[in-house]
Amino acid sequence: MKGLRNIACAMMLIAVLCGSAAGDWYVPMGDQEIDGFDYIQISVATPYVLADVSMPLFFGLDADYNQIPAGEDWEQTFQNDKGDFASAAGPNLGDNLLAFDVWFSGDRQSGDRPSFHYQTYKDGYLVGNWDVKCIGPGLYDWVVDPGTWDADSAFPPWLPGDADFDTDVDIHDILIWQLNYTGPGATGKEWGDGDWDTDGIGDGDVDIHDALLWQLNYTGPHAPEPGTIALLSVGMLGLLRRRRGER
Repeated sequence: MKGLRNIACAMMLIAVLCGSAAGDWYVPMGDQEIDGFDYIQISVATPYVLADVSMPLFFGLDADYNQIPAGEDWEQTFQNDKGDFASAAGPNLGDNLLAFDVWFSGDRQSGDRPSFHYQTYKDGYLVGNWDVKCIGPGLYDWVVDPGTWDADSAFPPWLPGDADFDTDVDIHDILIWQLNYTGPGATGKEWGDGDWDTDGIGDGDVDIHDALLWQLNYTGPHAPEPGTIALLSVGMLGLLRRRRGER
């Protein structure tokens, strides 16, 4: 079993979860993949959220469980504002073990147990996909199953236009843009509001420049018909004319 391969690590995981019910708590993880990996991304099922910072400590172990200095060069790279997605990157350790903690916030309720999706990538290609699930209160009530997360791309960087962080650019994202529209010159808006320009950094407002990025990167569940893009573009222009008339 690739995720949580070390028995001692798995037992420590359960001991931590059997502690107090509320607050921040962590899951010790250990992973090995054939030829290694250089990127991790995690998606958490509600009602649990990732603590901030969610992956604060990494270390590598060789076959004899000696610590590998390169493991300390791993670091968390991103966490979205909803607390349900985080990523980390670092040097490929090859066949050696990478160990790290994943921190969560929330009550560990007996009827609604934590679970999360876990993926690893190498050079941008998916190499590991796992679901980590708590199935009961007992010492061994954890399973690592083949992953059901259908993402097959390493994020971030997110595709400009993906406001809801679900790895596609579709009508749901432009509705978020519409709800948060400010026009040029405003401040305080972020990626999840529809501020996607300035090379992904954002310029604080949600305006027509962001909508054009949505149009350029539109994916939808399938490749869009040209008429669909044109229709949506006309709708955006109508919105802008209305808002300008309100000033």
